[in-house]
Amino acid sequence: MDEVMQVLYNDILQRLLVKYYGKTDFEECCEARDQLHSRLHAQLSPSQQALLRELQQASDLAHAAELEAMFLTAFDLCKSLALPHSA
Repeated sequence: MDEVMQVLYNDILQRLLVKYYGKTDFEECCEARDQLHSRLHAQLSPSQQALLRELQQASDLAHAAELEAMFLTAFDLCKSLALPHSA
């Protein structure tokens, strides 16, 4: 993303996104995920726990990239809708 898009994206993440969590089951999904993570973590050896942390970091990076792609897609859609369309 260029610098302007990054500023817009960061503003959405830091200020606006939280307003929409209540319109989804985000909180419940996070709670379920965290409970499963805790249960699994407790059953693993220290080396397996380290591997789980690496997996979680990789998953977090993939999720962040997906959020960026969704933002860019939504931005392009909004831009397209704002343009005059000829019949």
